Amino acid sequence: MLFSIWNKPSNLRRICLGAAVLLVGVGTVAAQFRARAVPGRGQKVEQVGDDFEAADWDYYPNAPKSSSNLDKQDRQPAGVSKNNRIYESTYRGQPDTVKRVETPPGGIPGSTGSLFLQSTYTG
Repeated sequence: MLFSIWNKPSNLRRICLGAAVLLVGVGTVAAQFRARAVPGRGQKVEQVGDDFEAADWDYYPNAPKSSSNLDKQDRQPAGVSKNNRIYESTYRGQPDTVKRVETPPGGIPGSTGSLFLQSTYTG
């Protein structure tokens, strides 16, 4: 009885399709868990963003913050870093505190600077 089910081409296709969907689903979930990143533990990428290694790194908030997600106001000029590599999002604004700090223990080996972000009222 069991072998007669396997011998039908339509059933075999369904079983193969189900197995393929299951494998893709398991692979997707596994990839999401592997993608979890711990800040300060990644690899340095020269072409993207900032590495915060410059001791004189600074951020100019250009208050007030943008909040177009709440009241549709972009409020220019947006906040920007001294070296023009980090910008405030005009959609949700910027955190209340944006500054460079010494790299915490466990950070990228050889790194001397990291970015500190802090919001006071996140509601």
